[in-house]
Amino acid sequence: MQKEKIRTNLDIDLKTIASFFDEDIIILCKNMSVAYLNNSAKKNLNIKQYKQNETHCSEVFKNFCLECNACRLESLNSDSKTNISFTFDETYDYVITAQYIPVKLFEKEYILCKGKKVLKSNKPVSNKPSKAWNLKIDVEHKILESDENCFPFISTKKEELLKNEQLFTSFIKKSYIPSFERLHQKVIDSGRFGETLSVIKNNESELRVVLKLTPNDKNNFTNCTIEVIPFLKDKEDEITQFENLRLQDYLYTIADDFARADNHTSGYKQMTAQINEVLTTNLCGIIHFKSKNALFVNAALVNDTYYINAEPDISDADIIPYFTRQLIINDEIKIANVNKSKVIYKDELLKTGIHAFYALPLKHNLRLVGVIILGFPKITHWKNNYIEFIKTIGSIVLNNLMQDEISEKLKRVNDNFLNIFESSSDAVFIVKLDGKIIEVNRAAETLTGYSKKELTGKNVSDISKSENLNLTQIPFEMIQSHQMIFGTEVINLNGESIPVETREKMIRFQDKLSILIIARDVRHRREISKMMVQTISETEDKERQRIAEGLHDDVGPLLSTLRIYIDLLKSEELSEDEIDEYAIKMNEIIHMAIETVREVSRNLMPGVLNDFGLIEALNDFCSKINKTGVIRINFDYDAKHYNLGNSIRNVIYTVIKELINNSIKHADASEILLSLKKKQSNLIITLQDNGIGFEMEKVINQNKSGLGIKNLLSKVNAISGEIELLDNKGFGIKIKVPLQ
Repeated sequence: MQKEKIRTNLDIDLKTIASFFDEDIIILCKNMSVAYLNNSAKKNLNIKQYKQNETHCSEVFKNFCLECNACRLESLNSDSKTNISFTFDETYDYVITAQYIPVKLFEKEYILCKGKKVLKSNKPVSNKPSKAWNLKIDVEHKILESDENCFPFISTKKEELLKNEQLFTSFIKKSYIPSFERLHQKVIDSGRFGETLSVIKNNESELRVVLKLTPNDKNNFTNCTIEVIPFLKDKEDEITQFENLRLQDYLYTIADDFARADNHTSGYKQMTAQINEVLTTNLCGIIHFKSKNALFVNAALVNDTYYINAEPDISDADIIPYFTRQLIINDEIKIANVNKSKVIYKDELLKTGIHAFYALPLKHNLRLVGVIILGFPKITHWKNNYIEFIKTIGSIVLNNLMQDEISEKLKRVNDNFLNIFESSSDAVFIVKLDGKIIEVNRAAETLTGYSKKELTGKNVSDISKSENLNLTQIPFEMIQSHQMIFGTEVINLNGESIPVETREKMIRFQDKLSILIIARDVRHRREISKMMVQTISETEDKERQRIAEGLHDDVGPLLSTLRIYIDLLKSEELSEDEIDEYAIKMNEIIHMAIETVREVSRNLMPGVLNDFGLIEALNDFCSKINKTGVIRINFDYDAKHYNLGNSIRNVIYTVIKELINNSIKHADASEILLSLKKKQSNLIITLQDNGIGFEMEKVINQNKSGLGIKNLLSKVNAISGEIELLDNKGFGIKIKVPLQ
């Protein structure tokens, strides 16, 4: 599988890079404008103010730089360095060393210029070579060709050198051989120029030099140029200067190599090797604190053994929390003599041969993100330039650890989105602003009958009853307010119209503004609504018929009798006594009619329900049933009043009456248990009988006998209730109704 190229964008500011150097620092953009000046440069070059990214470098160097027409800085590339020297005044020259900052460290390209004033009388030490030594070496470092300048470097003449076919590494100080070999292999593999600082052995003395390697692919050899670094005469000053230059060179190389690495794993492995080379450690580790007590080794080099992307095997469980606490409290941990320390992990360090220990915590917003740990076989004192070197490396590592965390979070978010996207029961379409479909989920394929490949590229108007759609013409406010842009129907592969309910929202998809459309198939809902309307209509007709029959059978005869008495009163032959008798009977008939109408009204909605509430109305109803002796109702409840609206209360009363009547008429039951209980924000109604029971679905499917059950279901659904059939002998049902 092809390795994925991981993009690295190190968040190191220019000020941080400049702070590592003691010289004047002038950082230039590729167009030669000034990006940054440190205070030393401002002072020495007498710059009071400048405009970042606008002021040209000629305004900074002013009159003493006369090379604008043939500026060597403009031709500088990522594989080269250059030195420029010009007269500063009568006493000093001004020397600039310029090098290219790795392009992946920043979004822009920069050139780092290190400048310093040098006394005109300061000359390189006379006993050092004045010219460069040029030679050619093969892939195994064997010297193939050399010029005459080899003698001042290694005290060996050209003829003798070539005759013995010596390895070039035999002239390099032992501790510097690994860095040369690594650079040589890198030059061969990449086909790019490379250079490094090194030390050449010359009898009893040492020469601190710059090795410049240029590949020659055709003839399978490498051109090598060796130049002596000019230092001041003081030997201690020379060593210090060389150490600083070497640290700077390694810092540049580490950042550049990490930016060019195929992935973070190889980048961290290479980084630990390079830190180990320059600081001569026997432990170098980069560790990520993924959680409070969980360590993850990105890379570690322990006595020449690598540990990459591993969970550390730590036998003492107390070490992790102890180590974590120390790093959170302190900005660093420095132990010059492990044997005399009191740290609980002293024995583990000594077993590994570590006698000096350093740990640099990497923190982000006071949170411990990671740590760089270093172990040394021996150390006399902590060098500030070494510590500053590690802190600069730490800023690189911290940035990448944070990038790793962000990448993991984004991956989890993306995985969650894909999971929700694909598992959604609603059809989801992602549409470009020109109306073209660019992404769909499985539910969209099922709804439309088209495959994902067939849907991609279609305009939404091709599968909906809307005009050819171009969303760039739709106002942003309309889309944000979820107004209809998709249409109310989807046309599937067979040309059938499917009713849908849609929602739209503006999103960014693949870094572009797009529209998210969620379409829900409402065919089943429409069928249910149609059935509910039909059931309610049939129920109302039945209720009207029952009321009409009641009025006809009970009130009708009374009114007919009353009419007969009125006709008799019209007769002139009636006596006073007869008239009084008829009036009394007519009054009785009117009273009976009024009572009959009242009885019909009470059957529709009993007065006790309106006057005293649901519990009293049910108690009254159950008492009347119990007095008949036909069946026994046990009514249990946990409150006198429940927070119910009048309409919901009336529906509950009607539903319970209907359920009890069904048990009496059809269940052949002798006992009913009725319970009303409040549970959280719901009223739970439970009704069970000991009868023969029945199958709800079977009854619903019967046209006539199922009408009452359908009516009950529609009433419960109308008040947002839920019905559950209980598995018990006889009939059992549980109804959950939300309280207000």
